[in-house]
Amino acid sequence: MAINIIDIKNQPLGILLTNFLICQHCNYVDRDMNRMRVGHPCQKCGNASPAGRSYFNHSVSSLIDLMQEFFHKDELIESTISKTRKKRLQNSRLAVVVYFVTLREVLLTKLLKELMIAQKIPIKIEKRLFDDNLTHKQKLDKLFPSLVGKSWNTAVKQVNERVELDYLQVNKFLVDAVRVRNKFLHEGQKFAIKKDLAENCIRNIGPLLSLHVSLHNDFVFPLYQEK
Repeated sequence: MAINIIDIKNQPLGILLTNFLICQHCNYVDRDMNRMRVGHPCQKCGNASPAGRSYFNHSVSSLIDLMQEFFHKDELIESTISKTRKKRLQNSRLAVVVYFVTLREVLLTKLLKELMIAQKIPIKIEKRLFDDNLTHKQKLDKLFPSLVGKSWNTAVKQVNERVELDYLQVNKFLVDAVRVRNKFLHEGQKFAIKKDLAENCIRNIGPLLSLHVSLHNDFVFPLYQEK
């Protein structure tokens, strides 16, 4: 019987969901835990692993753990709790959505940096590119296409063709989550954040991580093969 991710409380999701390793020779990313063994050959390039190296950094796992913590912060049934407790419950849901949207932004920045490194873009130019594209929308609509040669939505459609996960639905949910987050930031509509939105943020953590792994393998990994 499959475990529902929203029921996991005693194990940090930051560890459970970020179990992707990257080959230190060819830069391919997968869930081959045998990469932890020194000498294990990479299934892509055949080179022996010097040791396992996590693909996602601590900031990613920390954001996921914060989402999990706030999601389970208020466990009482809503109909039996006080108005004060209900307010705290809404605050917890808000935190989950804000952290999820932040995770989206952190992952995109990570992917963009990987593309720049693989293309050997000088650090000074990298800094200028980020300075000229400060907002997430600018990074998504301008910087990403300039590095990849196609739009974000086109890239998502490309990687979606070879996986069982529905990346198109994940991408759509990202837009919905950002829209609700922005309603709170710009209009103060905290009560627009419903329980099911917070739940779907938790459910979409894994697919969001997998989407970025697929984007890495489709657009970053090949750059190293060209060398």
